[in-house]
Amino acid sequence: MREILGLAWLALAAVAVTVAVARVRRDADAPLRSAVLEASIVLGVLTVVGVEVASAAARLAAVPLAAFWAGVALIATIVAARAPGEAALPTAPRRPAAAARDYAATTQRRVLLALVTAFAALTAVTAVAAPPNNWDAMTYHMSRVAHWLANTSLRHYPTARTQQLFMPPLNAYAIATLQALAASDAWANLVQWTAYVGSAAIASLGVRRLHGGPTAELAAALAFLTLPMAIAQAATAQADLLTAYWVLALLALIVGPATRRLPLWAGATVGLGLLTKPSFALYAAPFVLALLARHVRGRGTGSPLRSAFAAAIALVAIPLALQAPHALRNRATFGTPWGGGHEVARMQNEIPGPRSWLSNLARATAVHVPVPGYAEAVIDVHRWLGIDPDDPRTTHLHDLSFTQVAAQWFRPLIPSENSVGNPTHFLTALVLLLAVMVRPGGWSPRAATALAIAVLGVAGWALFSLPFKWQAWTARFDLPLFAALCIPFGLAMGRATTRAASLVMASWVIGALPSLTLAVHRPLIGMDVVARAPAAQAAIAALGGERAQEAVERHAARAQSVLGAANDDVLFRSNRDAAGAYRAAVEAVRASGCMNVGLELDRDDWEYPFWRMLGESAGASAYRIQSVGVTNETTRLAPEGPEPCVVISAVEASTFRGRDGWEATRLGAGRLFTLYRKRGAS
Repeated sequence: MREILGLAWLALAAVAVTVAVARVRRDADAPLRSAVLEASIVLGVLTVVGVEVASAAARLAAVPLAAFWAGVALIATIVAARAPGEAALPTAPRRPAAAARDYAATTQRRVLLALVTAFAALTAVTAVAAPPNNWDAMTYHMSRVAHWLANTSLRHYPTARTQQLFMPPLNAYAIATLQALAASDAWANLVQWTAYVGSAAIASLGVRRLHGGPTAELAAALAFLTLPMAIAQAATAQADLLTAYWVLALLALIVGPATRRLPLWAGATVGLGLLTKPSFALYAAPFVLALLARHVRGRGTGSPLRSAFAAAIALVAIPLALQAPHALRNRATFGTPWGGGHEVARMQNEIPGPRSWLSNLARATAVHVPVPGYAEAVIDVHRWLGIDPDDPRTTHLHDLSFTQVAAQWFRPLIPSENSVGNPTHFLTALVLLLAVMVRPGGWSPRAATALAIAVLGVAGWALFSLPFKWQAWTARFDLPLFAALCIPFGLAMGRATTRAASLVMASWVIGALPSLTLAVHRPLIGMDVVARAPAAQAAIAALGGERAQEAVERHAARAQSVLGAANDDVLFRSNRDAAGAYRAAVEAVRASGCMNVGLELDRDDWEYPFWRMLGESAGASAYRIQSVGVTNETTRLAPEGPEPCVVISAVEASTFRGRDGWEATRLGAGRLFTLYRKRGAS
């Protein structure tokens, strides 16, 4: 029951803020989506304020957060009640019905509306049914939330995975708020899912503000909702969709009304984006410059220089204010506002320059092109450039080298949140680029704006490819680019013939179905169901013979639908071989009778399952968990509690090995866990 009440509490505050914004702002054009855009910015800022204030008082817990959001809901309700209702929306009673008729006026629009609804609903089912189980969520996104709630503070603490401390925390702030109010991680995936649905709405708003028409608006929404990587991310606790959302929000502000308050809204959006993911800064830079230029041109009266200066101040001061608390914590721990130390250094391109930049751009396209021979052609390009495609100075080799990825030409088709590409959308972009080249002039203002949006998006993507190493999971970092392209896609579909537009959008839907239904780590339809289908069996036998059939059968037994599956089973879907070791370690801790638990892990070991399985993920358990044996920059930080009486260690050279007064128990063979227990402790 508390899970439902916690979600309802926040939903009530969100609705109250949205209604208040709608009544105060009085936007007669797409009032609901405009209100959603501005309310999301307000709610983002309030989330930062609520969590930071509670942390400053060492009260980051359910009751203070509930009181804060109750106050937000009350104030928003009062503001909405006092707003001049008739002046705000003079035809409000007739608008919903009229809008519904407009968007369902043709068969094509009715189909688009049905598809948009279906993708939003089915991804919501997956997000709610599956617990967080993505690798990054298990190592730092969810773990940092558990530490914060246990400490009732955002203070930095010793940890083997320093991303828990220095990485931008906005998505974790939202998850922490939900988790504290619900005393559960049941809604953790909804932060990304909300960004998924919200991005579709904001893409359609951008098209609306460019007067694309209802068909184009629905097409833009569908373009985003059918991005395979967006679908795969929508049921995770990561931050990539939230990053794409803030890029789209900034873009919607640029093409919206040129008001005096525009730099304030944009400044808050930039601040929230920077608090979400570092890549936002590079993607947003071209859009911020475009916004400044448009703001100066649109002022009409007054000094352009003074207007530009005032806008620049807002675009700098507001983000700095939002960043300040997190930046100060980073500076105290790592010596820089952005933190990071070794973790940041190992991701940086060590030989920045034209050749490594072109290398990154070429390799980045390969993750979206499932065509035999394409990635090998990219390797040939590297020979021409005189650079190794697997050079460790330009390639993050932790997962796979580019040569290994090139050998797996079908990898962009595998519905994983780490690697799935956006092939049909990539092809759509190439076709539209060809159209631009064939017809270089004579574009309408709307088409010219669409082209400018695409150019700005590509410019941000190109900037992002300059300072960082190429990574095998780079497809998810490309989401802001594809998000921006959804507005030109929608405008193009609105101008195309019904048949041509239907063919393109059908390709989006077909390309999205594997991610929607057969996601590797959280499928809606189990592979066991697919494997039993006669057509699938025949295709597998024809393509791979008996060996392929046996492999599919083994996979099918382990990839059943998340609907009705045990949560602990789904939890380990992306790390199956470790499930038994974690269960054994948790059982050993419980048998020890010790409530003060230490975790001695390597940087890439999963931490969060221990919090979840010991019931401490929402800060409400009798167990006290902390990291021990840390050897990085966080060693000098104050421990989170007294020395533990039992330690789960995944480190071969454990600091507890041979320590006087401690006894060790090996939990299984191979590199699993060792339990160290203080003699006489309970």
